[in-house]
Amino acid sequence: MTDFVGLDRADALQVGGSELNEESAQLQQQAKQLFDAMEMDVRNAMDGSAPSAFMEAHSNLSIKFSDMMHWLSNMGINLSEVNAEILQADDDNMMDYQAAGDQVDSLPRINI
Repeated sequence: MTDFVGLDRADALQVGGSELNEESAQLQQQAKQLFDAMEMDVRNAMDGSAPSAFMEAHSNLSIKFSDMMHWLSNMGINLSEVNAEILQADDDNMMDYQAAGDQVDSLPRINI
């Protein structure tokens, strides 16, 4: 039935939700690596005003990232829950699609 209608990616929501979850985990890991690298670079800096400016930038970036995570939490957005809801919506849509397909299969074909 899906080939007939042309829906070769009926699991798009599920795949998208899984990829969103993976990408958010990667983003968090990359942010941590960035913070660690910035801290190491400051420790390696020897002279001038670069260390204090760099540490200020590091602090600002860390604060903004924390603010973003707080904002998501305050808005009730949990990326894991969003992913679970996307997966549930995808499952519901697939069941609805299958039920509709079962009804369509019982109709006589129309030749044009």
